[in-house]
Amino acid sequence: MGLEPIRVELTDFLKVELLRDEEERLAEELGAIEKQVRELLITAAERDYLRTLSPYYADRGPVGADAGRIGQLEGQRALVYQALETVRAQKAQFENALGVPAAGHGGRGGARRAGAAQTSGGKRSRFDSFEDFKQNQDQG
Repeated sequence: MGLEPIRVELTDFLKVELLRDEEERLAEELGAIEKQVRELLITAAERDYLRTLSPYYADRGPVGADAGRIGQLEGQRALVYQALETVRAQKAQFENALGVPAAGHGGRGGARRAGAAQTSGGKRSRFDSFEDFKQNQDQG
């Protein structure tokens, strides 16, 4: 008699939690990319302005390297934004199907999360347990 294969299946509630975590991570990544793009654009604008002042600045700093880096970051930014929008759409579908209240703008859970974080000693829960959910559904 052999060992049974180990199988894992995500419940819809676990998928919602995963999507919430991923939404938060992608939003942070998008913000970091946008910050890098902004810094490169500011550096390029400063360099261009100084070049208008004096020929001294004409040979200062590479121009093409920044343009290539900005293009690369813009492509990455578009991919992250597209992934973020997909995650948000999937999360909304699961929340609607499960009757889970939306976590609010930007994936922040507000008071509901704060209460859950205070009551649990381990990993904070982003939604009620199945028993609490069922009980709330029966009452509401």
